[in-house]
Amino acid sequence: MAGERAKVKGWQKLNYENPALAEKEYNDVMRLLNSDSTKKDAVLEAARIYKEFNDGQVDFLVQTGAITEKLAKELKSVPYIPYYRVNSNSGNIELMVDKETPVRIGNVKTEPQLKELVGGNKNILPIFTSSVQNTFMLTDLALRNQMVKESAFVLQKMGIATALGEGSGPASDSTVRFKVNGKDHFVFIDKDMYGIPAELIIKGMEGIKTTMPAAIKMMGIPADILRKFVTRNPAYAVRQTIRDPLNAWLTTGTDATPVLSSFRELATMVAGRSEVESKLMRSGAISSNVFTGDQRDASKFLKEITSGKSGWTKLVARLDAFAMQGDASTRAVVYKDSLAKGMSEQAALLRTLESMNFGRRGLSPSMQALSIVIPFFNAQIQGLDVLYRAYTGQMPFSEQLKIKQKMMARGLMIAAGTLAYAAMMSDDEAYKRAKPEERYGSWFVYLPGFDEPVRVPIPFELGYLFKALPEAVWDMASNDEKASKAVGGWLKLVAQTNPFTLPQAIKPLTEVYLGKSFFGGDIESQREQKMLAGERSRESTTEFAKLLGSITGSETIKQITGKEGLSPIGIDYLIRGYTGGMGIAVVQLANPLLNMQMGEEVAKPTLKASKTPIIGGLFQPVEGRGTLDEAYDMMESIQQTKGTFNRLVEQGKTAEARAFAQEHAEALGAASVSGSVQQKLGEFAKYRRQVEASPKLTTEQKDEMLARIDKAQTEYARAFIKAVDKTTRQ
Repeated sequence: MAGERAKVKGWQKLNYENPALAEKEYNDVMRLLNSDSTKKDAVLEAARIYKEFNDGQVDFLVQTGAITEKLAKELKSVPYIPYYRVNSNSGNIELMVDKETPVRIGNVKTEPQLKELVGGNKNILPIFTSSVQNTFMLTDLALRNQMVKESAFVLQKMGIATALGEGSGPASDSTVRFKVNGKDHFVFIDKDMYGIPAELIIKGMEGIKTTMPAAIKMMGIPADILRKFVTRNPAYAVRQTIRDPLNAWLTTGTDATPVLSSFRELATMVAGRSEVESKLMRSGAISSNVFTGDQRDASKFLKEITSGKSGWTKLVARLDAFAMQGDASTRAVVYKDSLAKGMSEQAALLRTLESMNFGRRGLSPSMQALSIVIPFFNAQIQGLDVLYRAYTGQMPFSEQLKIKQKMMARGLMIAAGTLAYAAMMSDDEAYKRAKPEERYGSWFVYLPGFDEPVRVPIPFELGYLFKALPEAVWDMASNDEKASKAVGGWLKLVAQTNPFTLPQAIKPLTEVYLGKSFFGGDIESQREQKMLAGERSRESTTEFAKLLGSITGSETIKQITGKEGLSPIGIDYLIRGYTGGMGIAVVQLANPLLNMQMGEEVAKPTLKASKTPIIGGLFQPVEGRGTLDEAYDMMESIQQTKGTFNRLVEQGKTAEARAFAQEHAEALGAASVSGSVQQKLGEFAKYRRQVEASPKLTTEQKDEMLARIDKAQTEYARAFIKAVDKTTRQ
């Protein structure tokens, strides 16, 4: 196609770096095509389709006044292929507002989109990349010109624009340029005359174009990978179909039955019978965490459509579609509810879009950069924004739907139901042994055929207020839960609503280096930290991590570097940190193969639902670590108290030591017991590992013995917690 254009315009005019070589490559390709009529016909048909498509885009430029009809005829009279320079000077402009300093690498007033079409002399981009890029730029050019043109005449009628006419206008940052029937026009906004923030008017008319530095784009790759792995996990769509409808029920005034109505819509969508899904997709009323809608996505879709799909690609496409349907199911409920309330089609679409609009990006390049490097950053921002607008009455049709009143009334209903739920679950073993943040962040629901409860996720933000907080208060009031423990668990959940965190590119590495998760505490237990790094593994640790950890965490590495190496637990943490639970599930597929290669033919305990790859996160393990973690936390606090007292004695500070001992007499009295309990709990863990590794025991025998060990370990930890509480509480 490039050669066909060159034959008309001339090889030199197309500015190739080596025109003779380019012409030779074209002739070689033509000889190949001329020898195979089937291939030649296919290429000619593709060129015809693309020209027809591009001619339509050129006509759109004429319709919006961006170019003249004469120029359009010239463009359509010759073969066309877009040319682009492959460098950072894309012609976009990064505009900043308020107190941020702009970094200008182009000028949108000179229509950089057209400059980009000039192309370069180095590379020709693949057709599926360049055609999509060309489509985005021509569409943007046409729509921007139409917007500025219409706005300019309206502003003149309002008296805000002091000058409007043909030509380029005065050289001023208050001048905005556009075209009428392809001819240059301008509008001048006086900054001082009307007391209106003219900068915002001008920037809004010019359009917001952001070009991110290459470093930001590179750091965004890990965040994009994690987002794709998370959304492609089938559990994501299930959680969204539970969490989103509850959130919409609270913030949009929807009267449909939460959760059940969304699951009905999801089932219809999966079966391919949903007309609403198609309508919402076409209208742009559905936004999602799955796709961003940028040029990369469009290019990817085009490649998949034209190249056909392998079995793996088809599977990934189905997972993407399922995730989008999980996001779309609640939007469909909002749309139907809107029509049922007598709203117009346009009003229903607006309400649906604004129920959770991931398309909002804002003006700040700093925030846009954060949304690139932090996964789901924009989703968290939009969630907080929806909550704010619902509470302040700024959601669409807020007064008519009484959204604020419904939100408070329904929130109190959830709070009352939560108190009843907490009372019923107070003697449930899985509930008692769960960590506080696990209890407060989900409802535990038992299903027939499963020994472990399903985690039903609560809605973000409002769920923390109306479900987690009342439950924490109930724990303190009725279960004699320590305030520090209950409040700490609640604060861990609240911290997850904070979108500002380390970029995903460095977050898992930083956490492993520090040995602490920013949300979950220590990555490795105290017992594990006392072992060689290469030996630190758990029942759930992947065989790949064990194999790699035996090298990275070996004594040799420690002697060479002088530091602890990377343990199998740390390796799995990195895999999960960069790819989510789906990545761990993929790595677990290699477990049987690696076991065979290492000559292991040991019976495994029965795999519990909570440890099943991919869907394990949907279940709450009965053998939760909440009780053990509390016991170990108490032991650590007691040992720290004992260590402080010993240091005061060693330093000869007798008076301070005596006062300290009086203040912490209970903890110091429990120091000896703490040491023996820690040793005993370590022995239980040792027995567990021996049973799991035993080649002589069957699966049934291991299940029985592990259940007895777990029961004894938990009872021992509870006895210690109860004894310490009796001695320390006043």
